[in-house]
Amino acid sequence: MLKVEDPVVNNSYSGLLEVKYEVLNMGVPTTNGEEVLYFFNNPTPDRSELQREWSAERIISASENNSNDVLVKIWAKDRAGNESYKELPLKIDVTPPELSMTYTEDKAEGSKEGYYRSKTANITIKERNFNSDDVIVNVTRNGSTYPVGLDWSYAGSTSSSSNGDDSLYSASLPFSED
Repeated sequence: MLKVEDPVVNNSYSGLLEVKYEVLNMGVPTTNGEEVLYFFNNPTPDRSELQREWSAERIISASENNSNDVLVKIWAKDRAGNESYKELPLKIDVTPPELSMTYTEDKAEGSKEGYYRSKTANITIKERNFNSDDVIVNVTRNGSTYPVGLDWSYAGSTSSSSNGDDSLYSASLPFSED
């Protein structure tokens, strides 16, 4: 919701003249430049025609602004020439995380196929806004489930994507018993 008010000073206000806004993703406009949302063009209005407050909803395209570097700019000007400017930074993430898991095995010498000393589960998550507190890992053994705390670390990126969608985080979980 965008809301603009022309302040009352000494029981008086001049009324809003213009309100405009712009949305930028990583510094590039995703709106058609500065969009005029409100404009009052009566040079000799009655007091009843003056608008002191203005508000409206604007939908920001998530697909066009899929970034942690989105900036909404809004400008307001009253009929007396006073101007106000505000910036609102946003983070928009519509890319689903991806999870992958591989295993490394330490096979005992001379053992039959399928018998190993230990295995390690290597877990990788591709996610721009990764937070290890959001990842819950449980291990089930003999019918009982146990939560496992993992040490996550940044493991690089799969591309040079500037919005960070290809950021990789990894953790390992060793198993030394059945």
